[in-house]
Amino acid sequence: MGVAILPLTDLYSQQEDLAEAGLFESWNAFQVDYKASKKIEFQGEAQIRLKTYGDTYHQAFVELQSIYTPWKFIEFGLGYRNIDDLDDNGKKQGHENFYRYHAFVEGKLSFDRIDFSTRIQHQTKREANNSLSNKENSYWRTKFNVKYNIRNWKLDPRLSAEFFMQEQFSPSNTYNKFRTSIGTKVDLKNKQSLLIKYLYERGVNQANPSDFHILSLRYGLSIK
Repeated sequence: MGVAILPLTDLYSQQEDLAEAGLFESWNAFQVDYKASKKIEFQGEAQIRLKTYGDTYHQAFVELQSIYTPWKFIEFGLGYRNIDDLDDNGKKQGHENFYRYHAFVEGKLSFDRIDFSTRIQHQTKREANNSLSNKENSYWRTKFNVKYNIRNWKLDPRLSAEFFMQEQFSPSNTYNKFRTSIGTKVDLKNKQSLLIKYLYERGVNQANPSDFHILSLRYGLSIK
């Protein structure tokens, strides 16, 4: 029985066709919210990200986050994420461990039946075994959210648009990618919920940008 070996040109062609068609992933998460007081909240989340091309496993992480809400229209947050990432590109492949810190401020506004919010976040992601700062993994993120409250309807639509700015010494081409989403949140019994979203992500100012189509499911549990 013979083994067929594809020429490099065919491999490159397949990769280009896959990039043009778009890449598909599913993000599955479990989140716990603990309301310590009216102004202080703690969140814990475990998430696994799977893909439908190559090796199915992409990434898994555990995240801890604290949120402080001094007033109804603004909140501040700090978070830590421990990440297990599968690198299946290039000669050196395998699991890599990262940690990420982030801080954000979010402003909120409600008008009639529409809720608006804008979040500005800074994050830094580093390899667990590398103490040196990596500017290519530091980002500023700006996210806009809109929620419309439909009367007598539980599945209120949620829309978002997010822009990623890479922190570099050079100010040119720092705009790295954008992400949009549409979804809804289903409130279940006993302070449980299910958040369902479709996300579209695309890189910009890159040599070979890819399109990502993502289905996100997040089961939530609130504890007071």
